[in-house]
Amino acid sequence: MVGLRLVLHILTSAHLVVLAAINTSGDQSVTTGRDQIISCSITGLKSVANVKWIDPENVDVPADDATDYAVDIGLFSEGVQTTKLTIKTTKLVSLNSAGTYKCSVTSTLYAGSPSSQKTVTITPIVVTAVNKEVLSGTDQVVISCQVTGITAALGTVKWTDPNGKDVTTLDTVSSYKVDDGTLQNGNSQTTTLTVASDQTIADKTYNCVLTPASPDDATEVGTNVSLDVYTINTSGDRSVTTGKDQIISCFISGLGNVANVKWIDPKNVDVPTDYATDYAVDIGSFSEGVQTTKLTIKTTKLVSLNSAGTYKCSVTSTLYAGSPSSQKTVTVTPILVTAVNKEVLSGTDQVVLSCQVTGITAALGTVKWTDSNGKDVTTLHTASSYTIVDGSLQNGNSQTTTLTVASDQTIADKTYNCVLTPASQDDATGVGTNVSLDVYTINTSGDRSVTTGKDQIISCFISGLGNVANVKWIDPKNVDVPTDDATAYDVDVGLFSEGVQTTKLTIKTTKLVSLNSAGTYKCLVTSTFYAGSPSSQKTVTVTPILVTAVNKEVLSGTDQVVISCQVTGITAALGIVKWTDPNGKDVTTLDTVSSFMVDDGTLQNGNSQTTTLTVASDQTTADKTYSCVLTPASQDDATEIYTSVVLNIYRVEAVGAEVREGTRTEISCIISDVLSEGVSVSWMDVNTTLTENVETSPVNGKQQISKLTVENPTVDKVYTCFIRSNTYNRDQAYPVEVNLDVYGCTTDDYTRTGNLAEVRCAVVSPTDKLFFAWYSNNQIIPGTSKEAMPNETTSNKLMVEALTVDTTYTCKVQSRQEYTFLSIIEVNGINI
Repeated sequence: MVGLRLVLHILTSAHLVVLAAINTSGDQSVTTGRDQIISCSITGLKSVANVKWIDPENVDVPADDATDYAVDIGLFSEGVQTTKLTIKTTKLVSLNSAGTYKCSVTSTLYAGSPSSQKTVTITPIVVTAVNKEVLSGTDQVVISCQVTGITAALGTVKWTDPNGKDVTTLDTVSSYKVDDGTLQNGNSQTTTLTVASDQTIADKTYNCVLTPASPDDATEVGTNVSLDVYTINTSGDRSVTTGKDQIISCFISGLGNVANVKWIDPKNVDVPTDYATDYAVDIGSFSEGVQTTKLTIKTTKLVSLNSAGTYKCSVTSTLYAGSPSSQKTVTVTPILVTAVNKEVLSGTDQVVLSCQVTGITAALGTVKWTDSNGKDVTTLHTASSYTIVDGSLQNGNSQTTTLTVASDQTIADKTYNCVLTPASQDDATGVGTNVSLDVYTINTSGDRSVTTGKDQIISCFISGLGNVANVKWIDPKNVDVPTDDATAYDVDVGLFSEGVQTTKLTIKTTKLVSLNSAGTYKCLVTSTFYAGSPSSQKTVTVTPILVTAVNKEVLSGTDQVVISCQVTGITAALGIVKWTDPNGKDVTTLDTVSSFMVDDGTLQNGNSQTTTLTVASDQTTADKTYSCVLTPASQDDATEIYTSVVLNIYRVEAVGAEVREGTRTEISCIISDVLSEGVSVSWMDVNTTLTENVETSPVNGKQQISKLTVENPTVDKVYTCFIRSNTYNRDQAYPVEVNLDVYGCTTDDYTRTGNLAEVRCAVVSPTDKLFFAWYSNNQIIPGTSKEAMPNETTSNKLMVEALTVDTTYTCKVQSRQEYTFLSIIEVNGINI
């Protein structure tokens, strides 16, 4: 210890100064388990001094106090006096913090000398246990010892179990974790023992055994630390009906004192103990370690629960401050019945209504369905119209029972009731609810036949609705009609008013013209009044009134040519039929009315009619376009409709031939004013179709030529070219005859008489007259022309002089009618 010197200046009459010093045993930290001695050594005295000790409460320590203290004033010797104060354990254990003792010294050498003091601070090394009271099985419970009054970190730390065994040596060592702690604030240290759940099953007392470091009192210190355990049991999860108050409870046993208990609702909010509207809280009294708390959940609260709600019973020990709170839960599941109502089209069959019961833990005890009069549907005379399925427990907590209603009971609105009794393990109070079956009707504007020249509106009238319906239109290809398609359609879903909603679909002409047959539109209605209601539909068939022209392409002058108009999509015979000529005049009013015959036709198959116009030959000499103008009957769209009917005329020139027997030749048909697709031509020889030596040209300038090559004609023949249009009436052929006339022509050798020679040309004439003559050097020889009569053989003789050079004489045969040479016979000149 470092001694401190107190200097006293004492003035006497002789001016003598005496110097005295006081040293103490110094401040110290001590354990409270044994007596502790502190001392005061005074030096430089001239005589014994008066010494006393003053305790931390500033009270003189009695010299004769043998209970808490022992005072030794000490002896004076050679200027030194040492006094001691023994602080007994009885006093030390009462110190809970540092205490300062004063050693007060007064000189006796000179009266009136002032007193002097030195202090000694005694700091008790105190060990404070942090006990815990926890729920049985709580994991990682931390108990601790806090050591105060030390001046250095503890020398050793040890925790022992109730049997005094170091926990680090136990078989269950893994259940414990020791943390020695560190010196804090220069005077304290906390050591902890963390206990796993397998060691929090029953009450246990542990001991922390601590040894201060050498600068302090090295005596071992420690204390017991309690780990007390309690249990919580609840009344258990339950399914309840909402028609009566429900009580849940929490049973706490093993407590050392009354616990702080509170209930926490499903929204994690503390239940007020004074909330009388929805709850009543009974914290319960404490007796022999047991406390029971109850929570009454009132019907006002239960009816607001639409699903399971978990309440927490939160328990906090008051036996030991800092003990953790523990909770047990009680799940209250309301037994709820949810009606699945339906709104359907009147007359819908097999409509399924249902009640879904949730919050149960077992299959329902009984299931019953009653009608609006409260009668069990199975007892009604219409019992066969109903089918009941009780359903089965699903997912351990719900059951759905269904009532299937036949079409004879879906004519008007009805209210049914499902009456259900939970099983005994649940709240057995009967539950139930009304289930509505509402009915609406759909009427449409009806099927219709329409012309395509103006927009058409079809509609759907829905009545008896409980709310606006979802309505959509579906086109004939089963595709939803877009509500924003302004090109082809215009959809008006309609407004809802007093149970009625009218929806309209405008089919625009742009769409109608693309229809080539009847199209069925569906008006699909889905109730929004009750989710899950089935959709219903009504159909509207729109049949376009179509006019198809039957055009013709015929041979000029053909008689009785029939052109026609076929009208489809009608439901009754046409109201008016009229045919007009290219000038728009009714053919029945023309000067040439006798050239035309109109047949209105009759309704065929309930949806079509064909009207015809027969044209006489005097009107088939040039192309003409007629129009059939038709008015549907009143039940159909009465708008006048029409179409053009083309009568195209072509002409054929038969190009025959008159040829010498055996001469290869061509005959042909020249067809003019044909359409771009042209015509097809076939040839026949009497009854034989000719396939060889036939060539038909393509269309060139509205003309086609078909040629037949005859290889070796021997007799007169009439060939026929048959002409078919490639554009219109392909199945109709028009015949044109082409003549081939054949004549015989022979040449005799010359005969020679002196200087004269005779050459002869003999002709066998065909049916027409022929004319022939002799030519020399392409100049006709006068007097040699001769007429060959039909069906006779005629010779033409020429007498010539014998020449000294070859001369060619030509006999030319010609037809006067055609003025063309038909054959040339050459005879070599006669060289005499």
